[in-house]
Amino acid sequence: MLSLLLASCGKKAEPLSPAQVRQKADSLAQIKIKIIQQRAEEDLEKRRAIELKPMVDSLRNISTEIPPPPTMRQDGMYEDADEATLTADSTK
Repeated sequence: MLSLLLASCGKKAEPLSPAQVRQKADSLAQIKIKIIQQRAEEDLEKRRAIELKPMVDSLRNISTEIPPPPTMRQDGMYEDADEATLTADSTK
């Protein structure tokens, strides 16, 4: 094995063609991209567990604080769902 290393060190490397350089660069880039994507997915899972629950809880609290909108009856009167009061449509 040592003889192979010594023999290979004595040879001069042949220059690569542009296509070979591009191929090596692309293969190295693909490896880096896979590593970055894997790290991003891991980060997403960690952040999702930490950040999503408070956001959902906050939205649920907001939706319970906002009363439903008034509904318009067929006679053009608005009925408030909470107070069951009638008001005339002021846009007519």
